[in-house]
Amino acid sequence: MKRVLIIEDDKLLGTIYQKKFSAANISVHIATTGHEGLESVATYRPHALLLDLMLPDTNGIEVLKTLRAGEATRDLPVIVFTNSFLPGPIQKVKAAGATEVITKSDCPVSQLVDRIGSVMAASSYQPPESAAPAAAVVEVPEIDPRDLLARQADPLQAALERFLVIPSDTNRMMSLSHVTHALAGQAAAAGEPVLAWMAAALEALHRDLFEKAQHRNPSSTNTIADGTWLIISWLRREKPIPQRRPSDCNILAVDDDPIMGTLVSGALARAQLRCRAMHDPVAALAVLRQETFDLVLLDVEMPVMEGPTLCAEMRKLPPHQSTPVVFVTAVGEFERRQTSLAMGGNDLLAKPFLPMELAVKALTHLLRHAT
Repeated sequence: MKRVLIIEDDKLLGTIYQKKFSAANISVHIATTGHEGLESVATYRPHALLLDLMLPDTNGIEVLKTLRAGEATRDLPVIVFTNSFLPGPIQKVKAAGATEVITKSDCPVSQLVDRIGSVMAASSYQPPESAAPAAAVVEVPEIDPRDLLARQADPLQAALERFLVIPSDTNRMMSLSHVTHALAGQAAAAGEPVLAWMAAALEALHRDLFEKAQHRNPSSTNTIADGTWLIISWLRREKPIPQRRPSDCNILAVDDDPIMGTLVSGALARAQLRCRAMHDPVAALAVLRQETFDLVLLDVEMPVMEGPTLCAEMRKLPPHQSTPVVFVTAVGEFERRQTSLAMGGNDLLAKPFLPMELAVKALTHLLRHAT
């Protein structure tokens, strides 16, 4: 029987993995921290290791580097779980020697078992059998991943409400990020890719705000809150989780600054969203009369026709009477511009913004209005 070591701090998710691997005649040991995982490599002698990047005591990349520096583990197949919205870490884990990189939110458990099985079959690595424990089938209780999801609504709401009291508190944001991170994996295990995708996007925004604290402002707090409340409504089954992928939606962005149009398109592409950028608001109104969009982003201050005026004209068009509209304004004007929403807009976004903030904002509105 092959042995797989999983380093995953979400114990319930680890139990689901263990059950699926046992059904495939693969023995599994779960470690919940990086240091415990490194110790388990020496005692459990796995044929492959599944490593989550976000661990409570250390970074998964550091665990990977330690393994690659050891003679006995240099060739151990290591499959790394990461977030597709974080291109930097993906590049780092590949450079650190990951055998394969898997996006947790896009990989259901059954697919994960097959992929790790293929990695072990293709590998010539053999652990020292003399010190290995006898492989045994572990009795693991049945856990319905969908029931597991329903239990996450209260912890997620508690973490969000605590964060909203002091949004500038890094520890509160980190606690919210940990809950969201676990939810992304649990949603994938439950076969809910859209929920997993949204949770992963929020986690990526949290990570960006950790590194770039100067972008923490009322706009980013609003974006996090809106996206998280949407997830909570899904978990409580107050609203159905949409089955339509956001990547199938069309977005129109109107800003008289061509550079801003390029930035918006690039930010949305990070979430695999399609965007048509236009610089002339009058021409954009003509396009809106001819075409249908799922989301419209409007700069507030533009020559000839300002964003609120364009929005008001757009609302006269039957196809766009309920199309979500997000106004983009300067960060210093964010609170004062709330009056712009009276012109038919749904939300505000302050610039300069992080790419992931725009991506999360767009995903929230697209999924809230998806059918």
